Amino acid sequence: MEHLRAGARQLLSAGLASSTKAVYKKALEVFDSFRAQYDLCRTWPVSLSQLEAYISYLFHRGYAYSTTATYVSAIRFQHKLRGLPDSSSCFSVIKILEGYRRSKPSHD
Repeated sequence: MEHLRAGARQLLSAGLASSTKAVYKKALEVFDSFRAQYDLCRTWPVSLSQLEAYISYLFHRGYAYSTTATYVSAIRFQHKLRGLPDSSSCFSVIKILEGYRRSKPSHD
């Protein structure tokens, strides 16, 4: 049975492009750094208030909207992967991201 579990993990890993894996890894590193800087709880699921504060943190650090949206997607992915409830689709998060986009136009 263990070889089937290992195979499932390999297939799951193959479900993401290597570039997406790299960006998601970076996103979680930045998120961990944010949590450490503010001495926040590092448990999952991420609370709504913590996610909202993280988005604000990224805004004030000058991250592009597209990067922030991707970093929130990385957190969403971790919640889904772990079978946890996800607050990233809450109304307030959607509106905060919309305000982010409107306040910080992309220069890509």
